Amino acid sequence: MSCLHTINKTSLLHDMDTCISILTPDDAILFIEDGVYCCIDDNSIKGAVPGFKFYAQLEDLQARGLVGKIRSDIKSVNYDEFVQLCCAHKKVVSWF
Repeated sequence: MSCLHTINKTSLLHDMDTCISILTPDDAILFIEDGVYCCIDDNSIKGAVPGFKFYAQLEDLQARGLVGKIRSDIKSVNYDEFVQLCCAHKKVVSWF
């Protein structure tokens, strides 16, 4: 069963290890709100399977001045694409 994991805070960096450890190849992580700060840190998603899907909410990146500053392996998505991601996965897990 595929799952979209949403990360909304940077204080969850210690929980990222837990999140990454339970991922399956069909899962994805979407960074939203202050979670987008994880997208500029090489250590925040260490241990993830190569080729794993990471996304960042474009409007949250824009609000924080991070457009063009995130890791190249993280794709930015707008609100419509956020909804598409939610529909493409069987469940959504929010990490607070």
